[in-house]
Amino acid sequence: MERTRKQLRSSARRKYLLALGEFVDGYSFTEAVWHWALRKWAGIDQNITRAMTGGIRGGEVLSALKRILKVVNIDKTINQEISSLIEQFNTISEFRDRLIHRGAHYDPDFSRLISTNEYYYKVREDFESLTFGISDIENAHNDVVMIGLRLILCALPEDSSGAEQLKKNVMKWTHAPWRYKRLRPDTPNLASKVKEDSKTRAPASRVGASDNRVGPAQSIDLVTQRRKIRAIQTLSGPFL
Repeated sequence: MERTRKQLRSSARRKYLLALGEFVDGYSFTEAVWHWALRKWAGIDQNITRAMTGGIRGGEVLSALKRILKVVNIDKTINQEISSLIEQFNTISEFRDRLIHRGAHYDPDFSRLISTNEYYYKVREDFESLTFGISDIENAHNDVVMIGLRLILCALPEDSSGAEQLKKNVMKWTHAPWRYKRLRPDTPNLASKVKEDSKTRAPASRVGASDNRVGPAQSIDLVTQRRKIRAIQTLSGPFL
C-alpha cells in the first residue's frame, strides 16, 4: 500500500514538473516577443530602444507598448487584438507568479494541486489558497504561446515571408478560444470579502471542467509548432 502511494506521488510529481517546465518555457518565449514588439513599434533605432528598455520588467514593457500604440498609426483591428492579448497575458501572469513564488503541493489523493501564501502573508486575513489541476497549467501554457504567436502576426507585415510561414504553421491555433480561465483563490479568513468579490469576478476554472479544454496530444502539437517557429527565425529580421 505504501509502495503504491509512493509510486503515485512520484508519478504525480513528474507530471506537475513537466507541465510547469513547459509553461515557464512558453512564458519566457512570449516575454521575449513583447520586448521584440516594443522595439519594433517604437519606430526608432533598435540599439537606442534596447538602451532605453533593456532589462525592464514585463509589466513595464506592456505599459510602454500601450503608450506607444496610442501615438503610432496602427490599424484599429490590430490595436484591439493587442489589447486582448495583453488582458489574457496579465491573467496568466497572476497564475504564473503564484506557481513560481509560492510553489504547489498535491492534496492527499494526488488529484489536485494547492498553492498557498501560508509562509508569506502579513496578517491572518491575507491567507489564500489556490486549487487547480495539471490541465490548468497546460491551458495556461497553450494560451501564453498563442499570445506570442498572435503578437508576431500583428507586428509583421502581412506580405512578409515570415508572416506567411508563421500562418502556414500555426494558423489553426492562433484564434482558438482562450483555454485558461482565471482561477479564484479561497480566502477562508475573509468570507465576507469572497462573497463580495464573487459578484464582480468571472467564475473560477474548476479542475476537470470541460470548457475549452485541450488534450495532451494538442498540447504537444502546439509545443512542436512553436519549435518550428524558432527554426524560421532568420526569415524576417531579428526575432523571426
